[in-house]
Amino acid sequence: MYSPLIKMIRKWQKKEGLHNLHAVVIHTFASDDFIDELLDELNVLDWDGIRRPKMFNYDPRIINNSKSMIDFSDAYDIQQEDGGKWGSIIAAKNQIAFVVWD
Repeated sequence: MYSPLIKMIRKWQKKEGLHNLHAVVIHTFASDDFIDELLDELNVLDWDGIRRPKMFNYDPRIINNSKSMIDFSDAYDIQQEDGGKWGSIIAAKNQIAFVVWD
């Protein structure tokens, strides 16, 4: 099953759109099955500390967040086709975030 979130991330991954994407944060009550499906469908990689930093800097002009630096060491990584940008997904039962590393 392809959810709208998976479709959106795939569009970014294939460089078919969303070229200026910074972050998408969805507050939801996601089931374990949905989170597993999301990670499986996107063939994510564990964070290794070499391809991207641990901390993500949210742009305060876009996201109203009390913290501008968020720890993404527990996130999973995905790369755009043809060696493009890296993105990271962090999923919990109450929130799913997808961020793009510049």
